[in-house]
Amino acid sequence: MIEYVIVGNGIAGVRAAEAIRARDLTSPITIVCDERGPAYSRVLLPHVLSGEMPEARLTIREEAWYATQRVRLLDGDAAVGLRPEERRITLASGRELSYDRLLAATGGSPAFPPIRGLRTGQVFGFRSVADVRGIMEAKDARRAVVVGAGPIGLLAAEALLRRGLGVTVVEMLPQVLPQMLDATGAAMIEAAARRHGLKAITDARVAEVLSRAGRVSSVGLGDGRQLDCDILLVATGVVSNLQWLRETGMQMGRGIVVDDHMRTSLPDIWAAGDVCETTDVVSARQVVNALWPGACEQGRVAALDMVGLPARYDGSVAMNSATFFGIPCIGIGQTSGEDTLVDERREAGIYRRAFFQDERLVGVVLAGDVRNAGVYLSLMRRRVPARLTAADFWSLDYSSALHLGQGDAYLLLGTRGVPGPRA
Repeated sequence: MIEYVIVGNGIAGVRAAEAIRARDLTSPITIVCDERGPAYSRVLLPHVLSGEMPEARLTIREEAWYATQRVRLLDGDAAVGLRPEERRITLASGRELSYDRLLAATGGSPAFPPIRGLRTGQVFGFRSVADVRGIMEAKDARRAVVVGAGPIGLLAAEALLRRGLGVTVVEMLPQVLPQMLDATGAAMIEAAARRHGLKAITDARVAEVLSRAGRVSSVGLGDGRQLDCDILLVATGVVSNLQWLRETGMQMGRGIVVDDHMRTSLPDIWAAGDVCETTDVVSARQVVNALWPGACEQGRVAALDMVGLPARYDGSVAMNSATFFGIPCIGIGQTSGEDTLVDERREAGIYRRAFFQDERLVGVVLAGDVRNAGVYLSLMRRRVPARLTAADFWSLDYSSALHLGQGDAYLLLGTRGVPGPRA
């Protein structure tokens, strides 16, 4: 029998446990995590904060699942150290676990910037159920400042608005959603946000946090402005949870470096999810792409390799998808470049732009109309030339896109027909 230990109870960890158990019916599987309770979806946290969804609906694996899968859950006890030469893990409680094969799936934590006075009361990240509970318990809060206008920051800001708070978001770059949309798409979302009552300050930096009686009272910006607030929510990115591995000699960058089987540089240790670096298909760089589908697939691939079956992770494409103030948006791959195709219909509330490099699609931003996002993602993954007019490109469907890159064998007719052999 093999002793499997998985550190992390997110989607990468539970998906790995499922994949292991489906192929190894008898070996013990242990999942270790710092939070208490069964696995839940962080993606849905804004809906709980806004009041649209009860906390109970966050759960993605019920408590009964662990018993059914014969998985031992050690929750509320974080991994704090690893001795790979002894194959032992140390937990915060002082307990130690041995393993034969180990999966590191500890995810990420909010990245708190070095702002003077930041560590005071009523300052939150937005990554856990505990964060949401803390915000909701601040019953007397009337004003909130959100630092960071990326997807997490804007979704949190919208949720706070729905709770009746006055909300200001501060972004150090010149636009909201700087990693997801280009300037035109971002301006469209910012205008909608303002119509809903959000105050957005871009190209500005929070320099200090002021407190009164141990709780945040205001933030000071770099230009001297001061914003009063009862809650400060920090949404300035995520850092991989690597602390427990720092003394192991494991190869790391921003995350754990893995190969395409999700193996780390240490024997019998794999990694999956937001804690590891994988290949970005578009840029060919090693990056931490914190994506739910990617974490799920990485967990599966790691599990198959752990049980000795062939499996390979093909890499990911950076992607964000969300609805902001009623406008559905998707950003895939790069969101800047000179060679572009644009579909802008302001009266219909639609803006779409595709970015090309060497005639290959490397990015797309979609606002107001996100149909066929899967088609564009497929083209980026396949890295096929897409020498098309704007009309043909924006009318692509799955069947027509499938035949792109097959030379003269097919005629592209988009949605106006079907691909077929040339006469």
